[in-house]
Amino acid sequence: MWRNVARFTHVPSGSSTTRRSLSPEQAKQLLAAVKDDRLRALVVTGLALGLRPGELLGLSWRDVDLDAGVVHLRQQMKRENGRPVLGELKTARSRRSLRGAQPS
Repeated sequence: MWRNVARFTHVPSGSSTTRRSLSPEQAKQLLAAVKDDRLRALVVTGLALGLRPGELLGLSWRDVDLDAGVVHLRQQMKRENGRPVLGELKTARSRRSLRGAQPS
């Protein structure tokens, strides 16, 4: 007689990914902390568009269209063998164009 051994296994549920984001108060504190910092634009861009650190660090000027108010995400900064390198984004959905507020 055959028995289904799969019935005796325990399949763990998928990992629950909890997204970590800043509260509005934390974002205000961060903006106040970088008020006079040379990287302020990087922090503001990340907060405004909800970008991951690797996506922010992968941006180049060719990815930014100030006239249209669009940022194109094409690559990310990641570590390979302990060294920072530019590489592909994790998924096809990560490769995207984001429209921000148009400058006045």
